[in-house]
Amino acid sequence: MNETMEKYLAAFAAAVEAKDRKAIELLDAFSSHVYQDIYARANNTSGEEQAAWNDMLERVKVLIARMSNLKPQIW
Repeated sequence: MNETMEKYLAAFAAAVEAKDRKAIELLDAFSSHVYQDIYARANNTSGEEQAAWNDMLERVKVLIARMSNLKPQIW
């Protein structure tokens, strides 16, 4: 599952790097699901595995923040 999450994060990073607003809009709801899954795994593991999930959790937080900055603003 860790490899799958890495691929999801790579997709988020690619959309942010390309500043592709349509892709970011489509990935927005999915990013919430990915965050929740990684958060749960980080809290349900220990040791080295937990450290890896915590690192991934920090990456997804940064990517979601960058995605939110690039989304079209309502105001």
